[in-house]
Amino acid sequence: MRNRNRTGEEKLWAALAHVAIVPVLTLYGLGLFITILIYYFKRRTSPWMAFQGLQALTFQAIAFTVFAPVRFLIQDTGESNSMSSPLYWVQVLLILVFFYAVMGATRCALGYNFRYPLIGRRIQQRFRVQEQ
Repeated sequence: MRNRNRTGEEKLWAALAHVAIVPVLTLYGLGLFITILIYYFKRRTSPWMAFQGLQALTFQAIAFTVFAPVRFLIQDTGESNSMSSPLYWVQVLLILVFFYAVMGATRCALGYNFRYPLIGRRIQQRFRVQEQ
């Protein structure tokens, strides 16, 4: 649902929290610190930004926890173009994770609410964060 009362600053920070998945996946988790800072400093400004920031942080932490060890465990055997290669499927999953985070950033930048499946509802119930 779109809320027209959201300011440009709220939309920008919420979108940046979701887009921080790029340094999470490419710079060995550096983007987690970006999302933590956004959540920490903006959580009292807006309940919606707190919800989006906490969701993005949780999604990125899960992605980093799953993909960081996989990057080191799977050795490139030169068969990365083969669909039977595990590296191929890891790359496909990384692209899907990245696409989903960018979709969340786009929705937030446009002022729409975005909720990750499974993560969003649990965050809202556990931390009593309002998504407005």
